[in-house]
Amino acid sequence: MLPLSRVLYFLFFFIIFNSSQVFAQYTLNSIQKIVVFPTWGLEGEISDQVWWQIREQLTHDGRFLVASRRMMINRQVLSPRKIFSSADAVILGRILESDALVVTSVEKSVAFLRIYRTEDGLLLWDEKINLNPSIPVEDQSSNIYQALVSRFLKALPYNGYQIKNPNNGYVYINEGSDKMAFIQVSKIEVNLGDKINWIRPIYNSIPLLKLNPKIEIAAKGEIVEVTNSNLIKVKMDPSTNETNIGVSFLVRVQKNDKMNDEESWDPQRQSEVSTEYLIPSISDQKPIREQTKEATFIGFLFNLGLLLLVIF
Repeated sequence: MLPLSRVLYFLFFFIIFNSSQVFAQYTLNSIQKIVVFPTWGLEGEISDQVWWQIREQLTHDGRFLVASRRMMINRQVLSPRKIFSSADAVILGRILESDALVVTSVEKSVAFLRIYRTEDGLLLWDEKINLNPSIPVEDQSSNIYQALVSRFLKALPYNGYQIKNPNNGYVYINEGSDKMAFIQVSKIEVNLGDKINWIRPIYNSIPLLKLNPKIEIAAKGEIVEVTNSNLIKVKMDPSTNETNIGVSFLVRVQKNDKMNDEESWDPQRQSEVSTEYLIPSISDQKPIREQTKEATFIGFLFNLGLLLLVIF
């Protein structure tokens, strides 16, 4: 049996090593370029219909650029996928120069939507809906996936991101004593005088978007100009330290002061689109975020047990 001092030494380093898994935190960065893969488990016309529909829904949102069919054919990736490993997501992200990969599948009368971010291969979103067994798959797939994508969009805690001045490429411009920045926003109603927060969403579970994040406010501003192309000009708060923000930094619009600095999006809000098939089909399985926490904690206990066996 090892001396007590050595036992404590091993336990100390074990806890430090595993704490990064139990208490891990992940920052959400800007997602601009997305690749949508065809649905695994669907074929023919219905597969094409769902693929085009998801692309159009994401593009219409205004926050994303979605890879074209031609680009995917040229890079030989236009084939159905249902899941990626982290390593595969990172490699494909580099090949396709994308920020996120969207994969869909229909398996045993269940429709899945999974979205991976390519910077590290982490799962951003994982949602499923049971298909109605009394309705042909081809008659409900479009509605189901419209609802699944809508849920993902509602879970995003930001409305837009900072871009360079489209006229001269500068990150900021000065107008008298005021400093101005430019923001690309989703297709929401914005008005002069609306408040803007530059935000840093922080999550502590995977899939990232399944829990409300902790929101850190990096800077504030006010809308002074709105164009018809989802572009707004913002007067930055005089106290803003511009080194804390920059191009692609996430932004949230505060409408009519209804959202305070600590408020965060609720990713569990029901979709307002095509809910006809949702009522009988919501999965009764335990939420993925709870499974993730339990799996992480069980892994921690398992590793601790192994260490104690080695020591004693």
